[in-house]
Amino acid sequence: MKSNIAKVRDLKLDKFQQAGICICDNFLNELDHYDLQMWMSTTDTQRKQEDKFYWEYNAGIVNERIETEKRFFMVAPIIRAPDVFTNGEWTPQHFDTAKKDIINMFLKPLGMHCIARIQVNLTHSEKENRCNLYHFDYDYEYARKHMLTAIYYVHDTDGPTRFRGIGDVECKANRIVVFPTNTMHAGVSHTTFGPRIAINFNFYPYDFRWQKPQTL
Repeated sequence: MKSNIAKVRDLKLDKFQQAGICICDNFLNELDHYDLQMWMSTTDTQRKQEDKFYWEYNAGIVNERIETEKRFFMVAPIIRAPDVFTNGEWTPQHFDTAKKDIINMFLKPLGMHCIARIQVNLTHSEKENRCNLYHFDYDYEYARKHMLTAIYYVHDTDGPTRFRGIGDVECKANRIVVFPTNTMHAGVSHTTFGPRIAINFNFYPYDFRWQKPQTL
């Protein structure tokens, strides 16, 4: 199965490319992106129960000073691998109709072979831009060698994703950034009006031979 990843390697030259960070704008077609925005951003009481998008409260944003600051964000788990198979049974609530739509929308374009986690994060605007704690999403050996992380931005905000020692990727609607999971990164809080909604993917691609582009 072909993936967009191969195409986007050449879109960002310089040190982003050297670090294996791929940036692709207009990732989804306009209609799919618009539907995604409306679905996640509005509360429509007329929608059917299975078509509603539900958020969960999550205390503890990734921040070095969390013990002294009460910050929070909203999260909508799509897939969390440890929960998919429990006590010898599959848990079908993780694959309801609404969540399947998100999976299917990104499955082929990203070339996802095995999904570890898909999660939608919503953060509220703050008075200033603050960089959260640098981190890896997964840090076990096999993930460091083979797993990819992708972040898809649903809206425009001034809260970029920051890669340590490399630079910022602007939070631009319908943009996706794909990078090896062993790349240290952090979210930055936004000050623009409205929420910052991003979909985070952690997955193994069909091409397990993924390697960072060689530096000249």
